[in-house]
Amino acid sequence: MLMSSSVVLRMADFSIYQLVLDPGSLVWLNLFALDLRQSLEQFMDLYKLDDLQKPDEHVDIKVDGLMLKLVVPTVRDPAYPADLPRSISVQTSEMVATNTRQPPTCSRTHLEALLQAFQQEAFFSSSSSSSSSSFPRDSSSSGRAPSFPVVHPAFRRHAREQDTPLS
Repeated sequence: MLMSSSVVLRMADFSIYQLVLDPGSLVWLNLFALDLRQSLEQFMDLYKLDDLQKPDEHVDIKVDGLMLKLVVPTVRDPAYPADLPRSISVQTSEMVATNTRQPPTCSRTHLEALLQAFQQEAFFSSSSSSSSSSFPRDSSSSGRAPSFPVVHPAFRRHAREQDTPLS
């Protein structure tokens, strides 16, 4: 029997959804999230669930997605060329978002190695066999690194245990 002090919450399974990020949808999503947060805070206060005597309980969250499509509409202006695309679309065959380590035996050392391998992929490397030197392969002053951080510094700090200690 596996014992755990954390709660596992399977947040959602999405398949073949299309999310359009037009300004109206983003404003609605922001208002919805703010309202949800306010309602949860009121619920916590009403039922005295915000007990500072108890340690915070960790909740594992996992969201799976299959064939998701993200559509970002472009600005329509008569001054722009007529053949300008109406939107930019990104589609994934499979997506997983979680706040847990996969597999459970994974350590921060494994994460650091994974981030390093990702950064060194040929797609981001200016020393790629491809003759292209355009984005994202254009070199910075060092000649080897991409001109933008492929891996955000927050992920690097987490992998190096420079953010929060594990309890």
